[in-house]
Formats: sequence, C-alpha cells, structure tokens
Amino acid sequence: MPQLHGLILTGGRSRRMGQDKALMRLASKTLLESTHELLQECLKSIYVSIKEDQIGDPIRSKFKQIIDEYSQSGPIAGILSAHKTHPHSAWLVVACDMPNLDKQTLAQLIKERDSTFDATAFNNPKDSLPEPLCAIYEPHLLSEVLDNSKLLPSNSPRDLLLQSRVKFIKTKNPSALENTNYPADYLSEIES
Repeated sequence: MPQLHGLILTGGRSRRMGQDKALMRLASKTLLESTHELLQECLKSIYVSIKEDQIGDPIRSKFKQIIDEYSQSGPIAGILSAHKTHPHSAWLVVACDMPNLDKQTLAQLIKERDSTFDATAFNNPKDSLPEPLCAIYEPHLLSEVLDNSKLLPSNSPRDLLLQSRVKFIKTKNPSALENTNYPADYLSEIES
C-alpha cells in the first residue's frame, strides 16, 4: 500500500469569506494551525498547499509547503502539485476551513482506506456526493490525470471523484465535514 501523506489546502483566495480562511482564528490558533495539529495525530508527514505569493506568510511558513505548480485553479492544483512532489504516495487531502474536523473522522478515513480504488471518500451528508476535501487520493489516479488531461474535464476534485472508482464511506460525525465559506458560517462556528 502506498505511503500516505497529509495535504492541507490553503491556496484559495477566500473570495466568499472576504478574508484568508487559513489565518482565521478559532480560540488561540488559526484554522491552519488547528488542522495541522489534528493531522499530526494521525500522520507523520504533512504538507501545506500554497500559491506562490503565499510563500512568505508567517503562519504558512511554519510548515512544510508545496507550491501550486499547475494552471488549474482551485484545490486540484494543490492536489496535483503534491502528487508531482511525491508521485508514489497517496494523499489525505483536507481543506483548511473545516473547523469541526476531528481525529475520529480522520482515523475512520485512514482505517477504511482501500488503495485498490482510485480514492477513498466520505459521502457528503448534505447531498450524498463525494466529499473531495476530506478524502484520500491514490497515486495511480493522480498519475493518470497528469498523463491525460481529458480525465479532468473541470478543475473540480468532486467531478474527478464522480468519474473515478471511489470507495465511499459514511461519516460517523457529519458535522466534521462542514466547511466555512461565508462570514456567517464562521461566526456560527466560534459562537457554538
């Protein structure tokens, strides 16, 4: 079974939120710091996906970084750049904006991983579609995408999962997969 690395996606522009989500605070830590700490409980090797103009950011620079190298926009650029860095490894990919993500959810994903599939992903509790931003992508899938761009008709990792062989699992904690895209989402998270 290929080695598993963690990848925290932080290269987004946070347009809907209006501020950098990775640097927003929950209690005494940023969302990025909290997510990294959580992944450290489950994995030995964790990277932070960034855009080139984020290299000097003082929070992101605390961690091992992978700079997005591909022209695709959105999370897929980070995922493919991570694969290029370690082409024989699988990637447990998480978004930096999942404030309710917990160790049990990550442990469930890792335990139920099946590397004979292209990916292992939760069914999103809201729409039953694959949750691409808390999923494990196997190296053979990512190699195929880099070899044949037609396998990626859009820049959406969800679309990639929808056309791939995915082992779907049901989360034991649906709120763990909720993300923070708008200011109201974030305020409700820090108030609860």
